Amino acid sequence: MKIRTTWAWGLGLALVVASAGWPSLQEPVPAEPSEAASPVAEVHLAQDGNWLSMPVHLEVTGDYLEYLLVNPHGSMHESLLSTQIGAEKLNAMLLVLGLQPGNNAEWKSTIAPDQPTTAGGARNQPARDTYEVIAPSGDAAYLYVAWFEGDERFFYRLEDLIRDLDRGRTMRRHPLVYLGSFMAQGHGGPAFAAAKEGNLINAALMRNGATLVTTGLVECDKQSNWLANSWLLPKRGSQLSLVISKKVLHSAPDELLPLMPQASQEEGD
Repeated sequence: MKIRTTWAWGLGLALVVASAGWPSLQEPVPAEPSEAASPVAEVHLAQDGNWLSMPVHLEVTGDYLEYLLVNPHGSMHESLLSTQIGAEKLNAMLLVLGLQPGNNAEWKSTIAPDQPTTAGGARNQPARDTYEVIAPSGDAAYLYVAWFEGDERFFYRLEDLIRDLDRGRTMRRHPLVYLGSFMAQGHGGPAFAAAKEGNLINAALMRNGATLVTTGLVECDKQSNWLANSWLLPKRGSQLSLVISKKVLHSAPDELLPLMPQASQEEGD
């Protein structure tokens, strides 16, 4: 059961955070109970309020990806990046950026109820032959990954770091969509779905819409289609910066440079 009070709940938290002023957003973010033993992570909100950055770790570089960002208790084995920033805190920051929750993807069957589905028929066809996929819609979020290797500066659109096996190229550049997750009714009472699952940004479209941000392309309905573009990435386990922006950034902002970490200069795994 989903309780669609996420925006009001998240906005309340965001207003509490924002009321303390921008500098408070750059102070250490307290770890959530499940992450108590982990290093404290920090979030930086740009002075113009148009983007934020956070520390992330590079996780999966040689296997299929279903997620782009997760918490340690999420699907780490199929995510490009992980972060110690909790879902509630990150959601509050996205609300401070001015984003409002949009709509998740939809799958509408194109098979008539009385159409035969015997072996070799519709049930064995690819999903795109049996369903019309309606892309997510809503406020745009542009994602970037940044780091240093020695004196060399690296700043990429996140899509450039993802291989699309169907196209034989990188994932098409596009604005990702802010969903904001939702409050779900569980045995212990209402819980924030993204915090419970630990999955924050998805690469492949997910029907439950529990993440904070989703890719926005129809072709992202395919799950076994996305791999890390390991030729561009540093060594697995490197610390990087993830930037979420309301606008397209053509280069790393000067304000971001002191926050960008040094990644390993060895080749990725």
